Amino acid sequence: MSLLRVSRSSIASLAPGDILVIVAFVLVGEFSHGVLPWTVPVLVAETTLTFLVGWVAVAPLTWAYQRRNLSSPPGAAATAFLAWVGAAAVANLIRSTSLVHGNGSVTFYLVSVAAGGAMLAGWRYLRVRPLVS
Repeated sequence: MSLLRVSRSSIASLAPGDILVIVAFVLVGEFSHGVLPWTVPVLVAETTLTFLVGWVAVAPLTWAYQRRNLSSPPGAAATAFLAWVGAAAVANLIRSTSLVHGNGSVTFYLVSVAAGGAMLAGWRYLRVRPLVS
């Protein structure tokens, strides 16, 4: 176990799904704003990248891949949601710069936390549920 308390087996089991959920979150957001992702792939990739950078930076710090936090579906969901709060903050900070399009509005952050957090928490709950049953 490393200093960040990351379990390699947890990463192997959960990270691919986490990434897919984050990509799905961005795509749902783009569609909800009337954006067809294939018409502006660079902008969609930028948005996705900000959230992935946030997740990679924050998830290990919040022990989102620590076995202890994955021992129950509610615990796994709560840990994922809390990690997402930080990941969305990092993404919002990146979007506040001139490095990528968009802005770092409070409204965008709150919607990102609610929608993305619900998606990640739901995924983690469902993924961990069969492991502990």
